[in-house]
Amino acid sequence: MSLVIAKVYYNTGEAEVAKSSLVAAGIPATIFHKNINQTAPFLSVAVGGMSLMVAEDDLEDAQGLLALSDDKPSRLETESEAFRRNMPRGIIGLLLSYLFAWMPWWSRSRKYKKNVKD
Repeated sequence: MSLVIAKVYYNTGEAEVAKSSLVAAGIPATIFHKNINQTAPFLSVAVGGMSLMVAEDDLEDAQGLLALSDDKPSRLETESEAFRRNMPRGIIGLLLSYLFAWMPWWSRSRKYKKNVKD
């Protein structure tokens, strides 16, 4: 029994969800090239993505199940959507950290100047 490619993914999350849905349906599956995509995601296209592999006998069932799951809207959030959603918090945090980081130095320098003048 040999392994064949059921589908190719370029996102680790999508590949894991697809593998989980196949395993839940009773179809053993594995993901090839997963580690290179986690270590260096920019090489995902060069490697050819992550291959979701199933047994040759289960290929038709797996592709049918994956086609059903592709029709549903995905709940996975892309990195750019997560970045846009969290960007206002990051900017506010950056501004607050910049303001409060200078306060101890500002108060020390003023105390030092008072001592020098006396």
